Amino acid sequence: MTQTQLMVYIMALYIFAPMFLIIPIMASSVLASDSFAGERERKTIEALLATPISDSELLLGKILVSFIPAMIVTIASFAAYTIILD
Repeated sequence: MTQTQLMVYIMALYIFAPMFLIIPIMASSVLASDSFAGERERKTIEALLATPISDSELLLGKILVSFIPAMIVTIASFAAYTIILD
């Protein structure tokens, strides 16, 4: 490998790979916070808070609803990334 190819390989392997670990955390926190803000904006949070679940269960449910799709997208894109890189 030439110096340029080696530099691109190192950047792709060691710099971009950890970004895939950050994506699900960022995506799920943004979606969960937006879901609460959207509920408040649409004036539907009162009905949601009147349901017979605790606040922690509500928070966990909203986080999981946004975290699971983010993880699926992250795993799929990381698989494509590793196939392309190798």
